Amino acid sequence: DVHLGAEVTPEMVEREAADAVIVATGGVAAQGSFPGSDKANVVLARDVLSGKAEVGKKVIVYSLDRSTEGFTTADFLLESGHEAELLIPHPMAPLAAEQITFVFIMTRIARKGGKITMGLEAKSFDGSTLVLGGVFGSGVEAREGIDTLVVSRGSKANDSLYKALKGHVKELY
Repeated sequence: DVHLGAEVTPEMVEREAADAVIVATGGVAAQGSFPGSDKANVVLARDVLSGKAEVGKKVIVYSLDRSTEGFTTADFLLESGHEAELLIPHPMAPLAAEQITFVFIMTRIARKGGKITMGLEAKSFDGSTLVLGGVFGSGVEAREGIDTLVVSRGSKANDSLYKALKGHVKELY
């Protein structure tokens, strides 16, 4: 049997007496936090892009994942009429992004009036002010009047079913 769009439990697999199981559960948002990341106006980039999260006028997109999710979210928000700053704690281009795509998106952000800041990381957020510090320990800055802080943490494998089934079925993929 093939189960699509349904939650499958180890008990269901046991009842089916499956000879082989292929687990393709996708990913979940990677965890990570800083003081204030639990505020109501801190949302995930994936929730912004899917329409699950509402965003205010002045937005910071904090891109932690070294891929394109944060960049494309900033581009999307600028295209939708928001004021957006893309904050990248890594002082170099994201390693997971293909470089031509990275340059293309960064150019789009700049042409739409977005600000791009590299080398600063979030130290705390009180709901409207984001305190930043240099990744190499240099200086402290603040961004004030923020309506929404959008965080791009990337994904991690949703592998709990795989781990629960390991050693309990003949073939597990």
